[in-house]
Amino acid sequence: MGNLERLFKKFKEFKKVAKEQEEKMRKKGLNDYNILSVTNKNSDELMHSKMIASLLDINGKHYQDDLFLKKFFNIIKVDDFQFKNAKIELEKSGQNLKDGRIDIYITDGEKHIIIENKINADDQKHQLQRYVEIIYQNNEEINPDDILIVYLSKNGKLPSKYSLGILEINNNYLIENSKNKARFKIISYKNEILNWLNQCILEVENISNLKESLKIYKEVVEKITNKYKYKGVDMSDFLINNLDCIEDVYILHNNFPSSMAKVTYKFINELEKNSKLECVNSKIDNQNIVYNIDKLKKWFDKGLKDRKNIGSFLKINNKWLLFFWFGDINFHIGVISYKEDEKIAFDKNNLNIFNELKTKLKKGNIRDWKRLGGKNCCFTINYGNFKEKYNSNLVECIKSNECEIKKDINKILEFFNENNNSFKQ
Repeated sequence: MGNLERLFKKFKEFKKVAKEQEEKMRKKGLNDYNILSVTNKNSDELMHSKMIASLLDINGKHYQDDLFLKKFFNIIKVDDFQFKNAKIELEKSGQNLKDGRIDIYITDGEKHIIIENKINADDQKHQLQRYVEIIYQNNEEINPDDILIVYLSKNGKLPSKYSLGILEINNNYLIENSKNKARFKIISYKNEILNWLNQCILEVENISNLKESLKIYKEVVEKITNKYKYKGVDMSDFLINNLDCIEDVYILHNNFPSSMAKVTYKFINELEKNSKLECVNSKIDNQNIVYNIDKLKKWFDKGLKDRKNIGSFLKINNKWLLFFWFGDINFHIGVISYKEDEKIAFDKNNLNIFNELKTKLKKGNIRDWKRLGGKNCCFTINYGNFKEKYNSNLVECIKSNECEIKKDINKILEFFNENNNSFKQ
């Protein structure tokens, strides 16, 4: 019982400090209350579509005319638009039910902007193809440059081939049989939408109720993109500051996957930052394998059957990526080659480089991972089970500035620096 007594003592001290902090927040009028979050609407796509459409509507109850629409179009690079003729429609349908419904449709009679809103829902069959066809159905003679498909997601993922149908993405266009059908742009809540909301808030600084409404919605967007900084404290705060208690918390705490996901997410963020490499997660062709908080929660949850292998990818140079990978149960770091057009796809690799890396590090293996390109696709180092049980290796890595993982990352980067010219091409 010694360890549990220590845990309870530490947690009691934590709760005391947390209560004092919350009392200070109350006195200052600070809180984490958000009416949209209370109604469980954070990740509701229709709610977000309605919020965005209401702000873009030049006849909206905000009475700001085309102010918000112009700000948005400036961000997504839409010009030559007749704002006085702007019309907006939610869930616009085609001529037939099978055409589906466009989330947000904006037009001035000549320009046609379609916003496809994806937060958690999967792509539907030939969805983007059908939406382009809706515009052509209603406009017999139309220039492809007058159609813009905006694919909006949390972090800027690429639409699936299942959604594109016969269309392909090429140089910011959707093409069919090598012919342009519509312009195409990928945006995210994390970047473009938050940027837009910040600009809108600045514009209405002196209109208190409108400013507060925008700030409430901005907080929801920050929450779904993991950018919200809670003013209060929760169990993950305790865990982050008392890593030696993880084993005891694992036994007792029924929300362990959520807390562990936050701790691990913070750890990976620090690895990314310390590497001083460009993170290219938003450019990865297959967004299903890119990690985030929600995916980490599922990864740590032993009760879920649909846990997916996920990772983070960093650009070493114009040929090679460093990656951190959560496999079936183990954690790995590794190196894989890639090619980049608009998006990053994994490429065939040079096994000689992998063998040289293995020799230098005196550890690691060449792996066959279908999700990362197939046979002999990458070089990896395996750090053991991070999922199925309390893992002292993970805890030590999180706690220590000189852990084995961080040392191996430095050795890999040293290897590529030493062989800079050889391994760039």
